[in-house]
Amino acid sequence: MYGLTKGQFSATARFRPGAKYAGVNELPPIDICLEALAADASFVARSFAGDSKQVRELLKAAFSHRGTAVLDIISPCVTFNNHESSTKSYPYGKVHEEPLQDITYIPEFDPIVLEEAQPGEVQTVEMHDGST
Repeated sequence: MYGLTKGQFSATARFRPGAKYAGVNELPPIDICLEALAADASFVARSFAGDSKQVRELLKAAFSHRGTAVLDIISPCVTFNNHESSTKSYPYGKVHEEPLQDITYIPEFDPIVLEEAQPGEVQTVEMHDGST
């Protein structure tokens, strides 16, 4: 995880934008998710800090994943990009956020194994949450 302050460019900043103190970015941006896929990470996701429910579910999934997990959370700077014309502001991200799907984390459980039943026989099956 990393974060920057004072308006300097990050590795993901757009190519050639101007900044108040940092001048012009002369380097192409790095797409963190694309790099993770190229490196064969087996869990790759991106979310927006303004969608706390989605971020929470993705964090649970990433932490429980058995393998390399990369989670890119877009978190706009509310100090230097907090003006109406900025496409990097928190309000812009909130207005233009388009979740692709509702993400709910489902933890992994051991399979429920049942004994073979005869036709017409009823079995009570205990679920992982204790219900039957």
